[in-house]
Amino acid sequence: MGKIATVKGTETARISAMVEELMQSDRFYQESLDKSETIELVVSMFEEKKLGEKRRPLDKLDDEELTDIIDFAMTISATAGMLDDLTPEQMERFDTAVEGR
Repeated sequence: MGKIATVKGTETARISAMVEELMQSDRFYQESLDKSETIELVVSMFEEKKLGEKRRPLDKLDDEELTDIIDFAMTISATAGMLDDLTPEQMERFDTAVEGR
């Protein structure tokens, strides 16, 4: 099992600022995600080493790299439950469309 890292306060503040910026610039995120829950999720994923470069500590990632990683995590989180909102008829049409590829 991998060692769990600890995300420091300054790193949490950096993540929070980036989540805030991404949410302000993307209406989809605003409608799909809760800011506090998203920050907690991203921090916990870094702590469990499920995000980021395993060879580079969080404090060694530049802003562009970290923003890309957080943006990816937010996109996955925002789209993860989309199919749950479909009616059975919509789900059937979706399945048919996917099978037809």
